[in-house]
Amino acid sequence: MAPSSKDESRARWAEARALFCAWDPIGVMDDTEWPRDEYDCMLGPALRLLEAGAPESQLADYLHGEITTHFGLSGDRGECRRFAKRLRAWFAARGGRMGG
Repeated sequence: MAPSSKDESRARWAEARALFCAWDPIGVMDDTEWPRDEYDCMLGPALRLLEAGAPESQLADYLHGEITTHFGLSGDRGECRRFAKRLRAWFAARGGRMGG
């Protein structure tokens, strides 16, 4: 039986969460007691940007904005661009629609 769209959505969310945790822009994931949902606030908007075919620069700007405004850090634009590229590659590899 093929996975349901709900199952696919859950799998995609879990994969995206793992990518964000590996990126770990605020540096908390080495603490095994730290909740793995730390970056969930960025997941939904980032996935929607990917689904809409947003350019890498727009995704990087979104990530940088969240790190600087939501998390209150200075943020590294280059690191945000590298992670945006990684997210787009992951999304494309899973058969996501890409644009711009």
